[in-house]
Amino acid sequence: MDGTRVLLVDDDLAFRKSTSKLLENDFCIIETAASGEVALTRFSEVRFDAVLCDLVMQGMSGLELLPKLREIDPRVPIIMVTGHGSIDSAIAAMKAGAADYVTKPFSADELRMRLMRAVALERQQRELETLQETLLVHKGFSGMLGKSRAMEDVFTLAKKVSSSDITLLILGETGTGKGLLAQALHVNSPRAKKPFVSVNCAALTPTLLESELFGHEKGAFTGAIERRIGRFELADHGTIFLDEIGELTPELQTKLLDVVQEKKFERVGGSQTINVDVRLITATNRNLVERVKAGKFREDLYYRLNVVPITLPPLRTRREDIELLAAHFLAQSSKRIGKENMRFTPTAWRALLEHSWPGNVRELQNTIERAAVLADTNEVSGISFAEMLGTQAASNISTDKLLKDLLREETERVEKQYLAALLTRFGGSVTRTAEHAGVDRRTIFDKMKQYELRKEDYK
Repeated sequence: MDGTRVLLVDDDLAFRKSTSKLLENDFCIIETAASGEVALTRFSEVRFDAVLCDLVMQGMSGLELLPKLREIDPRVPIIMVTGHGSIDSAIAAMKAGAADYVTKPFSADELRMRLMRAVALERQQRELETLQETLLVHKGFSGMLGKSRAMEDVFTLAKKVSSSDITLLILGETGTGKGLLAQALHVNSPRAKKPFVSVNCAALTPTLLESELFGHEKGAFTGAIERRIGRFELADHGTIFLDEIGELTPELQTKLLDVVQEKKFERVGGSQTINVDVRLITATNRNLVERVKAGKFREDLYYRLNVVPITLPPLRTRREDIELLAAHFLAQSSKRIGKENMRFTPTAWRALLEHSWPGNVRELQNTIERAAVLADTNEVSGISFAEMLGTQAASNISTDKLLKDLLREETERVEKQYLAALLTRFGGSVTRTAEHAGVDRRTIFDKMKQYELRKEDYK
């Protein structure tokens, strides 16, 4: 969170000092104010990225200060601090525009998490608005690049469905841009000015994911010291994007199906019915049809999610887009690192166009950013770039080795790269990797052991 400026407002000097100390390793600039009046003056002079404000203070209360701050900057996330006896007031503050609230006493980790999440969500919203502004000057779909027929078909379909509330399933390998497409669909929808909430279903344990999606009540489980608002509630009237949907457990699949069908749910440990109006977009790099056949994914949920599928093609099947994307990423990196007019040499272009790109667009972007940073001049040369891609320039080939030894080393290098690429493509599935490679599973296991590859690293 480097560069983040936080205003801490509280009339308790000891609390200001202790809380500032908690945050000093996470946020670059912490400013404090002893009253609402002082905070209002300072807030009008300096732009802050977040405000942490006590709800109950002498003079101007936090609830009174909140609308005055939002009048100056309606975008800044404001987190209210309250005691256990003032939960209702904190909820009222959220209805008035506060981003979140935290209850005393709180842990350092909880406070950091809430501040970082609030700042991240606000920055994400700004990025979405920037993406929306791009629509005014680009004829493409929200700035997504591609001149291949496959991508033109994607853009055509996306434009047709973006203005509706229809449920969408985005399919494609890792790194093809599923998250970017989901954001673009939201930006082009009638819900564009409402929240876009993204959740990676593979990044959390089932218990944490359930709480993340649906929220929980105080005391619902060990550590649930207060009510938490889930992502579905945060996305109300907007769009919720569930990435890696194929990783949901059967229990969560059942609960998600209920939400999709009924548009309502209960928080974990609660009995109150929460009604939500959200547009649902999901994505996966898994073959859900196979998972349904294997009994790992509910068939009724699959049909509910797969109303309109949009498949993003892998980069290797739309090679005519590589040059366009590479030029775009180099321009971005050039601006970011302060090197003007960077360009590729013909040899570097050849290396780009000949690479298989198992990591798709994400791999292309990361590779070019590395090349730009490591380039000694404004020219990205073929030799240095080829080395980053894992190929070996002819001038670097050793002539001191026997041909059979050189061939063995090169075979092992290519074999390891090929195996890693297939494991990436198939999400760590040894069975699918073996089928695609035309060998048995035992051979794949032996090669993985030889090259120290773990299937868990590719899921």
